[in-house]
Amino acid sequence: MDVSLTDQEAELLVRLLDDRISDLREEIHHAESHEVKQGLKLMELDARRLRVKLQYPVLEEVPVT
Repeated sequence: MDVSLTDQEAELLVRLLDDRISDLREEIHHAESHEVKQGLKLMELDARRLRVKLQYPVLEEVPVT
């Protein structure tokens, strides 16, 4: 799927993802269930990958930080 975004739109999405990643870290910290923690960690990983794609659209392989 290809989506065209303006630079402003991409920057907004990066900021929103940053906020969500921060929230996910907090949720992971407070989660009691191992299964819930694992699900949240996967969601965080997906959010980080998407963030990198938005910041560096020319990269084909997305490094995870």
